[in-house]
Amino acid sequence: MSDYKRFVAYLYEYHEQQKGENRGFVRVEVRNGTCQMAFQIKVFSLPEGSALNVYGFVRIKNFLYGIPVGILRAARNGITGRLMTPSVHMGDSTFSLNELGGLILFGAEKRIFATQWDDIAIRPNQFTTDAAVLQKPQLTAADTHASDCSEEDNSSEPAAVQAASIPETATEDSSRRQHSAQAREDSDTPLKIQTSENSDSVPQAASSGKSLPERWQNLLNTCPHMRPFDDDEITECIRLDLKDLPQLRKNGWQVGSSQFLLHGFYNYRHLLMGRLADGNTDTYVFGVPGIFDVKEQFMAGMFGFSSFKPARLSQNTPGTAPFGYWYRPVQ
Repeated sequence: MSDYKRFVAYLYEYHEQQKGENRGFVRVEVRNGTCQMAFQIKVFSLPEGSALNVYGFVRIKNFLYGIPVGILRAARNGITGRLMTPSVHMGDSTFSLNELGGLILFGAEKRIFATQWDDIAIRPNQFTTDAAVLQKPQLTAADTHASDCSEEDNSSEPAAVQAASIPETATEDSSRRQHSAQAREDSDTPLKIQTSENSDSVPQAASSGKSLPERWQNLLNTCPHMRPFDDDEITECIRLDLKDLPQLRKNGWQVGSSQFLLHGFYNYRHLLMGRLADGNTDTYVFGVPGIFDVKEQFMAGMFGFSSFKPARLSQNTPGTAPFGYWYRPVQ
């Protein structure tokens, strides 16, 4: 089934904006356009029956823009429950599950729990449901990393946004959840995630009118060549920059940007395309540099990069994850 997806994410409690103890997990499953989230949270100190408001969040500039998912109820033996939402238009928004950076939960007694699906730290005081932040230009993942590293204190944010950051209930005025399409279009690095070739949430690339070999030859003539692998399974590799992606899409290549892709690029400053020899058929692949470990495998699979190939001379010190490329077919 083309839109099937399933993964588990761990939930942590946050104290004074800092990540604390592991409190359980959420199992996310997507099937036929519906996202189901099953929660198991080992918290026994909340008042029985009190609400735990669950939000997905999208990283926009220095904010965690909240999209309401539902409400859980505390019980004597912990917090369990299932929430269901469309996987594309979550919480009556224009955002899909693939665009979320994670989940954040607000409970009684100012308890906060969260999980992130990327490597960017969560700062609960950056959370807001004010749709006004959607009207401002988005920063790239690099800017977000710089913000996290250079300034732990978020006191420079507007006081009105900070005051509205922690919601009292999961019910929001509908006007706060209306989004401007202009804020998410016309960007050189749109945060669009490709999860399958048939995904309704990913627009098909415009055809350039040229065959795949012709388009590939054009890339070979214009992009820097590289030889990252020891064998010839993936050959004719070229080095790409973020600024090349709009041109690739314009020329008919079905490539998109995502948080995983941006994370790989800003760590290693390049992306990769190559030709995968597959029997009598040539398959062209798009690669993101990274390391092979469980956490990165989970993130790569979530964004459609299900295969990994170690780079040459990637044998590191024993116990160190090998460097290589997570890749997926493109056409």
